[in-house]
Amino acid sequence: MERDWIDYVAALASPVLVALFTVMLTIIGWKYRQTWERNLKLEEQLRTDRVEIYKRVIEPFLIAFASDEAWKAENKKMGKNEALNSMITSMDYRKTSFFLTLIGSDGVVNAHKNLFQYVYKSEGNIDPSNVLLLLGNFLLEIRKSMGNESTAIDQLGMLEWFITDIDRVKKQTD
Repeated sequence: MERDWIDYVAALASPVLVALFTVMLTIIGWKYRQTWERNLKLEEQLRTDRVEIYKRVIEPFLIAFASDEAWKAENKKMGKNEALNSMITSMDYRKTSFFLTLIGSDGVVNAHKNLFQYVYKSEGNIDPSNVLLLLGNFLLEIRKSMGNESTAIDQLGMLEWFITDIDRVKKQTD
């Protein structure tokens, strides 16, 4: 008689444990999916914000590398160097750089810091090859943070499209 009672408990416990286990796995799976979807949504928003910040931080470099003829054709009011200096020292650019440190990837923030620290510490004795390498690295880190982590392009490869004598720069850096 005692054996029958244990058999009944064992027979009932097995489906109950299976049901409980199934419910627990379902809850864990649902929670994991919610977290994953939330992170995906946040990453999409962060990506949108990063694109805007990256565009604004890069703008002075586009001006710096624009030909004088192209600059004069589009800007009659201010000289290129004057505009560049005004932009980089503006409060708006400072704010943009500050936001970059908040939402940029670690690689982008470090590359930006390295570029500007080199310029600050050079005290006017700027080696163009070093600036190009640092700028190329900054652009490369932006590229990586936008989803191209395994890119085969190097930092000078990021600049080849707008530097006519890039081969000379490559020889100087080797």
